[in-house]
Amino acid sequence: MDRRADPRRWARLLFCLAFYMVLTGLPGAILTHLGGVPRPEKALFLPSLAVAFLAGWFYTFDRPGGRLAEAGNLAGALTALRLWADLAWLQPASGLSAGEFFLAWWTWGSYLGNVAVIMLAGLWMERRR
Repeated sequence: MDRRADPRRWARLLFCLAFYMVLTGLPGAILTHLGGVPRPEKALFLPSLAVAFLAGWFYTFDRPGGRLAEAGNLAGALTALRLWADLAWLQPASGLSAGEFFLAWWTWGSYLGNVAVIMLAGLWMERRR
């Protein structure tokens, strides 16, 4: 498939990635810096799922092709972006080793949960078509 066929798709993907990262990163920064919470990962578990569902819904609500496949594209891109951010900033700032950080339930549960709710949003939009 030609990447230039639908430039709105790429713009929407970048918007959804930025939307998710800002809406989950901003509360974490507020909790850390203003609230004094050293590691707010557990507190942001459920809100990150809600933001992932919103991003999945927005990304797939008017796609002409398979909306479940488009949700998978978003979930894969979001997982890659989050893994990069976690390895670059969150894991070193947490004070945990890489193994402890990625074995913590809120880390791997967040990855799996976000993929699941994005796929559910794509499935929901596919059924509404």
